[in-house]
Amino acid sequence: MPETTSCMNRRYWARRLVDKARGAAIPSYGSTEWLLLPDGDARKIGAVVVAAESWAQAGDDIELDLRRELVNRWHAEKHAEDADYVARMEAHRAAYPPRRLGSSFVERRAQQLADTAARPGDHAGGPVTVEWSGGDSA
Repeated sequence: MPETTSCMNRRYWARRLVDKARGAAIPSYGSTEWLLLPDGDARKIGAVVVAAESWAQAGDDIELDLRRELVNRWHAEKHAEDADYVARMEAHRAAYPPRRLGSSFVERRAQQLADTAARPGDHAGGPVTVEWSGGDSA
């Protein structure tokens, strides 16, 4: 996220005020140590600037932080949805196991070919020379 000129100017200004307290520990804003410092002390001013800059940077990054939060929430919801789908799919598979036809394609095809082979008493093909003598007509 590119920084704006005003944001860079603010950070430069804050850095200069914090640098004035260089060499001494800057207490946390609002702490007992901070309250005991005189009002004009560079460390007291530095603590206020550090707190304000932390707040300002959080505001600078709020759009990015919200986008990350939304993406993370979407990923979590998608993960939960996928886990639910997998659980339902496994329950379905357990309730309805796959049925096997009993034999493989090769075995079924071999049986089909065996069933079409000539049997004793079958007509060998060609014209029928015997006159039909009645019965049910086709």
